[in-house]
Amino acid sequence: MDHLLAELKNRLEIVPDSVTSKHLVDRLVALGPQEEPLHLIELDNLIKQHYAWLRHLPRVNPFYAIKSNDEPSIVATSVLLGIGYDCASKSELERVLAHGVNSEKIIFAQPAKTIDALKFARESKVRTVFDSEFELKKIQQYYPEAEYYCAATTTNVVSIHGKKILYNAEDPTQIEHIYYYLNDGISGTFYGVRSDNDPVNPIAWKEIKNSQPRYKTTFFGPTCDNGDRFGTGIELPELNICDSLAFPNHGAYTRVYATTFNGFCLPKAVVFIRQSSW
Repeated sequence: MDHLLAELKNRLEIVPDSVTSKHLVDRLVALGPQEEPLHLIELDNLIKQHYAWLRHLPRVNPFYAIKSNDEPSIVATSVLLGIGYDCASKSELERVLAHGVNSEKIIFAQPAKTIDALKFARESKVRTVFDSEFELKKIQQYYPEAEYYCAATTTNVVSIHGKKILYNAEDPTQIEHIYYYLNDGISGTFYGVRSDNDPVNPIAWKEIKNSQPRYKTTFFGPTCDNGDRFGTGIELPELNICDSLAFPNHGAYTRVYATTFNGFCLPKAVVFIRQSSW
């Protein structure tokens, strides 16, 4: 595991225990508007969540779904913690095994496994599961001896690159709606909030007075796709171009969905861990 520790150390910055999440977001915001969204990863949260699990469910072994967030520092930390893995493809199995994870700590869980992946699981002595009669027959044929986490807290820090204000038709001095164009969107890490019914809880990263009026808001991503919008109806004070927004708890099923559609950047992970956790 020494190579994992060395690899992890190269990917993160160790900070004093007194440094708060707010301090870390302040540091990222101080960098100014970025081409790519920044994902602040605090590995302490993953460690705390794991030990909380062990405390409350000591007889239940957690199996982390690597598809939810495969950021290398998160994977390396979970390996060092001895967490099990839920893999859904041959590629995920190969990635986890390459980290030196014991096959007994891996479950191959996929409702429609390919024959090639099932054979690989058999060769690697990885356990699997089934949820239909047909899948069981497939396992019986190609793997006859088979026996039948939560994501780390991540804060997404995005920049406002554009803005449009819709004024009331009867009173042009009254703002009716504000549209903000961000450096992240549905084609990026907000794929999971495709519906306006899916909640997002942005924090405007600037000093806001309680007396400031709030306006209905919609966010647009950076692409030319007219479906690249989310957060309609959220009420926020008026913000400006180059202001930053923080979206906390943005770890699971976010960066794994991100694409480079329209040539835009994938999120950049900025990883921290506090001295006592290291």
